[in-house]
Amino acid sequence: MPPEPRTDPRATLRAGLPDRYLTPEDLAALLSLPVETVYHWRKRRTGPPGFRMGRHLRYDPAAVRDWIERQVIHDEADPRATLRAGLPDRYLTPEVIAALLTVPIETVYHWRKRRTGPPGFRIGRHIRYDPAAVRDWITEQAARDAA
Repeated sequence: MPPEPRTDPRATLRAGLPDRYLTPEDLAALLSLPVETVYHWRKRRTGPPGFRMGRHLRYDPAAVRDWIERQVIHDEADPRATLRAGLPDRYLTPEVIAALLTVPIETVYHWRKRRTGPPGFRIGRHIRYDPAAVRDWITEQAARDAA
């Protein structure tokens, strides 16, 4: 019987692991938040689950995605439809939504309160919007006005 071929232990270890874990700075940039907020969440255990590698704090992208999915407020929509498998480069703030649509910021907050605007989610005390969900909402509004 021939001996079994040896597999590289690093390949076994990497199977199923992400290419890169997120740093607190990456997470803050992704969610458009101050990095202090990320550390505050860690201290209060309210943010996405992180882990330590020596003295360095890291976040698994899949765990971050799951945590964000639990934060999303939906308007009778399928929860999986709002958040895609890949995370966007940046989430939009209410100020960006107001500038994009050339409406006052108060209008964006009013839409959120009445749940008539684009679906957003809360990250701590900050409100963020998925760019794809905003695009879908704008398309839906345009189609409704055309009808």
